[in-house]
Amino acid sequence: HVRRRLKDVRFVTEACEYKRSFLSLRPRVGVVTNVECDHPDCYKDIEETKAAFEEFLRGCKMGVTFCEDEGGAQATLFRASEAGKDVAREISGVSLARKKLRLDGDIICDGENTYRLRLEDGGEYNMHNALLATAAASSAGVDVGACVNALADFRGVKRRFEKVKSSLGVPTYFDFAHHPTEISCVLKRAAEMGRALVVFQPHTYSRTAAYLDDFVGALARGGGELILLPAYAAREKKDAGVDSDALAAAIGKKYPKKRVTLTTSFDEALLAVKSRVTGHDLVIFVGAGDIYCLKDRLK
Repeated sequence: HVRRRLKDVRFVTEACEYKRSFLSLRPRVGVVTNVECDHPDCYKDIEETKAAFEEFLRGCKMGVTFCEDEGGAQATLFRASEAGKDVAREISGVSLARKKLRLDGDIICDGENTYRLRLEDGGEYNMHNALLATAAASSAGVDVGACVNALADFRGVKRRFEKVKSSLGVPTYFDFAHHPTEISCVLKRAAEMGRALVVFQPHTYSRTAAYLDDFVGALARGGGELILLPAYAAREKKDAGVDSDALAAAIGKKYPKKRVTLTTSFDEALLAVKSRVTGHDLVIFVGAGDIYCLKDRLK
């Protein structure tokens, strides 16, 4: 009886490539949102990272991948053949139209049926995520129209541009971004809302060292001021890379007009936020470490 009922159950998990742990999974459908060398402590370069993702997809009965070109964004649902070649089964595309902070787009299935998608949780990357989720769900037999209706009610998740209660006098958000590309996407979304005061906690010394120049570029593009917290060590010791002082120095060297405040504690960072918030339209706390514990202190 239990075995029969489990046939109708769908389990969804967020897989992680850290130490290749995702290779222990053999899912019916695997979704790859992007491939970057996010863990320099266990992958030597992007080619080694790509090889791991290719191995992951070979272990999936179906795969959903994302690509973007001049024709717009596309999620390709494919079935791996016995010969190891990808055979396209369905392609869905989306064209974006911004209405204030909301995104509207068209999901096109098999080049024929078009569905209008409205996503309240903004950010272009969320529209791409919605496209991938729709492709994955449709492979499990869910009607695309039902997917679109469900996504219209989606209000986001914790630590992904999460709006929190704050006494700072301006809208305040938390985001889990800790890789330069993630940070660029988040700060692009923040810039669409006005001048943002950014508080950033780097995640691990090795990542900060490996992508120092990329962090500099991502963080310097924000229109407002930047407050840096010490790096979150996680599993590392400090000699594994560099700390926030090196990041602050690198930003100051390349972008001398960028106002950066280097802090040594949460208390110091909060004092800096209160003294710098005037002239900003929003505040966003960025990082995957324990920076989230500041949420309750902002009320």
